[in-house]
Amino acid sequence: MSQSQADAFVELVLGRSEVTVEVVAHVSEDGHAILDNGNPISEELAECLACDGAVTTVIDTPAGPIERDRQKAPSKQQRKFLQRRHPTCQFPGCHHAGKFDAHHVIERSKGGRTKLNNLCRLCWLHHRMVHLHKLILTLHRDRTITVTTADGVPIDRPIPFTEFTIDPPDDPNRIGGWSGQHMDLPYVVATVLGG
Repeated sequence: MSQSQADAFVELVLGRSEVTVEVVAHVSEDGHAILDNGNPISEELAECLACDGAVTTVIDTPAGPIERDRQKAPSKQQRKFLQRRHPTCQFPGCHHAGKFDAHHVIERSKGGRTKLNNLCRLCWLHHRMVHLHKLILTLHRDRTITVTTADGVPIDRPIPFTEFTIDPPDDPNRIGGWSGQHMDLPYVVATVLGG
């Protein structure tokens, strides 16, 4: 590894660098999603990925692809505001102060906009749990949130980790997906560092 690659890796580890990753997910009308490499991902994971990132919706038609919608990711300024206002995750009882996602309280697919009055700060774990368990967040005027289940049961403490799951692939030799398979660290480091 060269010195410049080592320096870039340190910047990533210390959280001082931003990495942009393009994830292409093909979503059918019935909500099934697959990645470009053919690996399926759950509807909840597709929603979670779209929630914190930029989204371009393209519809495949007999006349060719049509770009229908383009939504920006939460800006650096919006993220800084959320971090200053809430130094820790806003999920009830969570005090995680590290990396976080800007969650759309009203989902984009339901008309939610990328505006501060629709964004809250969630740690990676609780952002996943909100999507996986289809929890309902209410953002109040004082920027506090309440969390309830779809049945209206209030949640006042952190919930344990749950994996996104998807049916196993037909071919067990298929490359790893988003469901917790082992990571090829040398490949990831080389890809991130442009090597």
